[in-house]
Amino acid sequence: MLPLLITGLAGCEQEAPVAVRQAPGCSAEGKPLSIDETFHHLRACFESRSFLAMKPYLEPDRAPEAINHLLAMDELLVSNRAAIEAMMKAAPAADTELYDMSILADHLDLFSRDVEFTRSEVQGDQGVVLAKVSNKLPLKRLAFKRHGEYWVYEPGPTNEEFTAFLRKIAKAWQRLAEVVEHKKLQPGELDREYYIRVGRHLTAQADKPGISLQ
Repeated sequence: MLPLLITGLAGCEQEAPVAVRQAPGCSAEGKPLSIDETFHHLRACFESRSFLAMKPYLEPDRAPEAINHLLAMDELLVSNRAAIEAMMKAAPAADTELYDMSILADHLDLFSRDVEFTRSEVQGDQGVVLAKVSNKLPLKRLAFKRHGEYWVYEPGPTNEEFTAFLRKIAKAWQRLAEVVEHKKLQPGELDREYYIRVGRHLTAQADKPGISLQ
């Protein structure tokens, strides 16, 4: 959190759905959201791609960077999926699963593609939601804290260089899709196009801590 360029950015500009047009951290009745309600509210925002509507429910110091990172990841996933569709048409004999980066969507904690709420634990102004992420154990402990009268999620720190790299790779997938869209290729030819447009960038970054997608 490559659905970044097409769906993701468009979703960012959408109006928040009715369920999120309300006071920060408050339910439709104006009551402070519980930690459980805040978790489900953030999931609803994410699934509807209402990225900006998440901001009041994220730890204030981390919110801008977290939203920017999610947008970049979404752009990447959308671009990757569009490129794979173009590659399948250009080279039907190729194993395009080799180029699928959708696994990245399983490593976004609360904003992963498959998150199952289990329970919450609260001690004073601190709390955690225990959730099964990507159908794997052990359960993830997602940190929340009180911010005034309501709860906010504390996402992990993000790396600005990594976020920029996600956008670079998203654009590389876009270029690849444009190049192969109207071609008929053999698997080896497709792989060469992939390496020129995308693979070489991933290889170049493979040894950089916190930056590699391989």
